[in-house]
Amino acid sequence: MKNLYKKSRHLCHGLKSLGFATLAMFGALQSVKAQVGLYNFSQGSGSFNSIVSSGTLLAGSAATTGTTNDTAGWAATIPFNFNFNNINYTSVFVNSNGGVIFGTTTSTSSSVISSSTAYSGAIGVMNRDLWGAFVTSGVTTSGSNIITNVASFKGIEIGKSLNNVNGIPANTTITAFDENAGTITMSAAATASSATAVIRYGTGKILTATEGNAPNREFVIEWIGYNDYATTAAGSNYLNFQLRLAESTNVVSIVYGPNFNISTTARTNEIGLRGASNSDFNNRSASATATWGTTTAGTTNSASVHRDNLIFPVSGQTFTWTPPTCIVPSGVTVSNLTTATATVNWTTPFSAPSNGYEVYYSTSNTAPTSSTVLNITNSVTSTTTSAPLSGLSSGTTYYVWVRSVCVGTDRSAWTAVSSFTTICTSINAPYFENFDTTAVGSSTNTNAPNCWKYLEPSGWAGYGHVNTYNTSAPNGYYIYTDAATTGGGMLVSPPTANLMNGNNRVRFFANAGGSGYTMEVGTLSDPMDASTFVAIGNPISLTTTFTQYTVNIPSGTNQFLAFRHSGGGVYRSVRFDDINVELVPSCIEPTSIVTSNVTSSGATVSWTAPATVPTNGYEYYYATTNTAPTTTTAASGTSSGVSTSVSGLAANTTYYIWIRSVCTTSTKSAWSLMSTFTTACNVYVPSYTNDFSTFPGTCWTLANGGTPSTGSGTGTTNYWVEDGFLNNTTVGAARINLFSSGRAGWLISPVFNLAAGGYQVKFNYGITTYSGTAVSAMGSDDVVNVLMSTDNGATWAIIQTWNAANAPNNTNNTFTYPVASTSNQVKFAIYGSDGTTDDSQDYNFYIDNFTVETAPACAGPTALASSALTATGATVSWMAPANAPANGYDVYVGTTSTAPTASSTPTYPGVTATTQAITGTSGTTYYVWVRSKCSASEDSIWAGPVSFTLLIPAPVNDVCSGAIALTPGATFAQNAITTTNVGATTDGTTSCQTSRGDNVWYTVVVPASGSITIETQSVAGSGLLDTVLSVYSGTCSGTLTSIACDDDSSADGSFSLVSLTGQTPGATLYVSVWRYTGTIGGTSSNGQFKLSAYDATLSTSETVKAKNDIKAYPNPFADVLNISDVSNVKSISVVDISGKLVKTFDKPESTLHLRELNSGMYLVILNMKDGSKQTIKAIKK
Repeated sequence: MKNLYKKSRHLCHGLKSLGFATLAMFGALQSVKAQVGLYNFSQGSGSFNSIVSSGTLLAGSAATTGTTNDTAGWAATIPFNFNFNNINYTSVFVNSNGGVIFGTTTSTSSSVISSSTAYSGAIGVMNRDLWGAFVTSGVTTSGSNIITNVASFKGIEIGKSLNNVNGIPANTTITAFDENAGTITMSAAATASSATAVIRYGTGKILTATEGNAPNREFVIEWIGYNDYATTAAGSNYLNFQLRLAESTNVVSIVYGPNFNISTTARTNEIGLRGASNSDFNNRSASATATWGTTTAGTTNSASVHRDNLIFPVSGQTFTWTPPTCIVPSGVTVSNLTTATATVNWTTPFSAPSNGYEVYYSTSNTAPTSSTVLNITNSVTSTTTSAPLSGLSSGTTYYVWVRSVCVGTDRSAWTAVSSFTTICTSINAPYFENFDTTAVGSSTNTNAPNCWKYLEPSGWAGYGHVNTYNTSAPNGYYIYTDAATTGGGMLVSPPTANLMNGNNRVRFFANAGGSGYTMEVGTLSDPMDASTFVAIGNPISLTTTFTQYTVNIPSGTNQFLAFRHSGGGVYRSVRFDDINVELVPSCIEPTSIVTSNVTSSGATVSWTAPATVPTNGYEYYYATTNTAPTTTTAASGTSSGVSTSVSGLAANTTYYIWIRSVCTTSTKSAWSLMSTFTTACNVYVPSYTNDFSTFPGTCWTLANGGTPSTGSGTGTTNYWVEDGFLNNTTVGAARINLFSSGRAGWLISPVFNLAAGGYQVKFNYGITTYSGTAVSAMGSDDVVNVLMSTDNGATWAIIQTWNAANAPNNTNNTFTYPVASTSNQVKFAIYGSDGTTDDSQDYNFYIDNFTVETAPACAGPTALASSALTATGATVSWMAPANAPANGYDVYVGTTSTAPTASSTPTYPGVTATTQAITGTSGTTYYVWVRSKCSASEDSIWAGPVSFTLLIPAPVNDVCSGAIALTPGATFAQNAITTTNVGATTDGTTSCQTSRGDNVWYTVVVPASGSITIETQSVAGSGLLDTVLSVYSGTCSGTLTSIACDDDSSADGSFSLVSLTGQTPGATLYVSVWRYTGTIGGTSSNGQFKLSAYDATLSTSETVKAKNDIKAYPNPFADVLNISDVSNVKSISVVDISGKLVKTFDKPESTLHLRELNSGMYLVILNMKDGSKQTIKAIKK
């Protein structure tokens, strides 16, 4: 419960009772807000009388260019008592941001009204971000001590320091200035020139003065040259304003002087009064379209008045706040509470009213107004600071307001509301409280029913309130502690006159947020004083389940019963409900009702006798509804002892039972607490079907953990859940999701009586991916077992296993198993486990239409399975029924999952064994069904299908030694081949990608250029979508060395491209192409792809010119190729496209006879006398 109920400490522990004397101190705080809000405001134009010549400089307030007094403040002494907000002050704190603070807490805030800081009071005069510097602009010239083109001279004085920027030397002062000429003379020459020099000097100072004579003096504070914070001339203004505090009248006035507003930047200013918190304000508001003479009252504490170069206060603009003449009292409290009376107390305002006070009270929290009619039923008057109220109703909440009565009709405003609740009139036991008619409270709204009370000692870190934890809906009571180690918070009853007469007891239900938390029952003499608690007996150790407890109340004088949280640790809660204070009966009910030996039709019920055993034994009552019997309810039976057997009950039904003592023929106890039990299920005799329309089905159970050899485990997570069969809808079948590791789920049937024999169990099953309908493989160590027990689940035998080797498909398969003659305690279970290996497969295994029935006269085979898969065939096996068919079996083979009918022609008829070899085509998926042939005219239904896919033989180039030769072309398309890796296995290594497999091999001979590009591309419709290509030098029988590897460089999607240069002409390279086996970008399967080796130097349209413009012609040629100039040729070599030397001319002539060459492309290599080589490509027709 820590997360739900942990909280920060609540503000006031005194606000925690509703049925007792609630003293609402909040009203006293709110009276301050009412006082400031009642200051009368006026605005108008007058004159600004500066005190620049008469005032005293507030020490430290004079700013310089270095000490700008940005966010500073100073204390100022008021020479008389000035009353602000009902408190007298003789000093204030004045800050550089145009704000004034009352009291000991100071602030340099630029938003003294809206600030969350708590101080006694504040005034925003021109409150915003200000500083004591003025910024203007000019032109500095290196070597000159005169600044020209100065824009403004506000607040300038000879001797002021200038800032060290734009060529103005450090420690430079003003020696002269000429506003007409627009110049400032410096004490030192500029060290650099600037056409936009920023000139800053200190102008801000704050003066104070006292004007007039006592008792009508006025204390004046004047800000001179404190300006909007800005670092450029365009943002700077020059401001003058005053605050005036009047003696005796305590009037607050703000007067604005001549202001220099040139900046177009919009500024907002907090203007007005504030009390001790920012919820207590009386401020002004004006938008960018209003003038300072038309401000309106602010509606939020952050309300402000707009100011720019067009809208600003004119000189003499005055804002005035006048306190009311009749002051509202404060500090309202209530004391001396009884059932019918109370005393209201308050504090005199600083100016006591001439004619006392009026007190208004009501049971409705509707504040009185100036026109409210006061009479003897709703008000009293007083000339002191207290007033007694009488004639009140007990246990009732009252709201009270007080106002001052001054001269004539002059009255103050009413105080904010305060409230109290009169003490309840004593009641007598018996009584009952279930909390259901009291609103739910909270950690900050601690409550209790009327005349009850939540009480806690000082320092208790917790709370209590009506809550929804209950034993009878909807409500109960809740007490919580953050960190208490000793007892504290308690629920206190109404005053009960006969509580401790020695004849009463209390019965109640309680539980806790954790086992072992404790509570205490006791009494109090003073319901307002937690220290008067006296415990009855020892603390009660609670559990997390609501349990009824009974405590006898001893003799004594206390009238208040209490239920106390015992503390004991952090974040602990205790809860109560249905508190019943009653006479201790002469005939006591039994306790601790226990049921045992529960069968499908009966149970044994036992109980603990009361201390005084009833003379006439006991009566019991049971029903199928949880409606408690009354004193007049007829008993279901009697018992002379402390147990009885109840029989004739319905199977699989929940019963509720109560016991009472029979002391005499006319005296019986109250009924005991209810106990409940559910009868066992009946043993089913087939036929039986569970279609899982309700899950898991009547008398089916779910379990977690364990193994078939050890039985089901004790885990709490149910891995078998309801779903739609094969992911079709979401209801109507059972399924288990296997995807990680460590899961083990059981789906267990009710008990069946199969002793007669001749039965079979069957159900539908299948597999799909978790979120789809596609088929899925099973994980490497995943298993789904069908189990049977003949001893009501004590031990289990496996009758069918599905795993990775024989995983079902995603069709509606049927499992059938003949059950031999067995016991009357048979159970079946489906056990699914994903083992200890976390495989990648994520799939659902489904079960539906679980049936136990009489086996048909001609029973079909079961447990079809396939094995010995090759490229040309497989073997299908099955289990014979209990009575093997006389005429063997028919086997039907198809290439679709469409089941054969009774009239379908078998593929293999009359099979006498329980296996059959199936022949077929490689790569083809086959579906096989088998049926029994019991006689010439009687067949079973078809069982199956079992499906399998025949293997695909490996291609000839699956290994290096079978590599297929590629013929290089000039482009990819010229000699590209369409090839495949279907049926390939994995060998070799790649340096560029580890997720690859199923590779095939090729060779290519490096052309005379020494360059070759090898590339793969896609084939439309092929499942191969992503390749990896690697090129090797060496031999298959020796060592292959990788010289290049690529994954996705082809322009054709995720295919591969390797470009090689500098290779040895005529060398044989080995090329291997893999399928990318990862999932990034999508999955890929084996299939066809295009492969080509090419080099642009092999283009048939290009003739390479020999040095000195040697030409070969005609080209293409028939028998003779002519060389245009052989004068510098030493020898000629002719090489075919594979790099093989086919002809040499050591003494070359201009005519080469090449009739014997085959048609094709050749390289004619001219070996020049200077050692160079020239190559000509030629085509033999």
